[in-house]
Amino acid sequence: MKKLFILCSAFLSLSVLSLPAQAGFKTGYAAYEKGDYAAAIKEWQPLAEKGDAESQYFMGSLSYYGFGVPQDYNKAEYWYRKAAEQGDASAQLALGFMYLYGQSVDFDTKKTVYWWHKAAEQGSADAQFKLGYIYTQGSYLEKDIIKAYMWLSLAADRKHRQAAVRRDEVAKQMTPQQLAEAQRLAHEWKPKEAK
Repeated sequence: MKKLFILCSAFLSLSVLSLPAQAGFKTGYAAYEKGDYAAAIKEWQPLAEKGDAESQYFMGSLSYYGFGVPQDYNKAEYWYRKAAEQGDASAQLALGFMYLYGQSVDFDTKKTVYWWHKAAEQGSADAQFKLGYIYTQGSYLEKDIIKAYMWLSLAADRKHRQAAVRRDEVAKQMTPQQLAEAQRLAHEWKPKEAK
């Protein structure tokens, strides 16, 4: 009984400690939505510096787009990487784009695919669409219409606005066996935990 009490107390302590971070993030987000980027930064920067991945992602976005701060791809990459390494799918997608465009980092399609794949595995419809698209083209990856269909199908299931049309175009190039395999893979797919 004493162990259960200690365990419950520890859990509650951790929950209570995260409440101020959640409140600060929400306050920052409300300011961001109003275009008050200085107030958003005031809330998010301390959280980002303490390791809050969501705040790190938004700090990266502010630097990337130059909202409330001068546009700075180096700072954007710094914050995106911090969040991406903690498993934030939005940051992984953004970092992949930075490698694709060579912004603050060397142009590197292997790293683009690496980060997009990590985001797609967590269920990011945008990352799933991007992977599906590049598998259809054979750009950056070897062309694979089965994987292309699978990723596009998953993105379509998550209501990505272009994925269903693209998936249906890919299906026209497939044999019945390929289509059945791709549909099976999409059906069996499960998102992975953030890492």
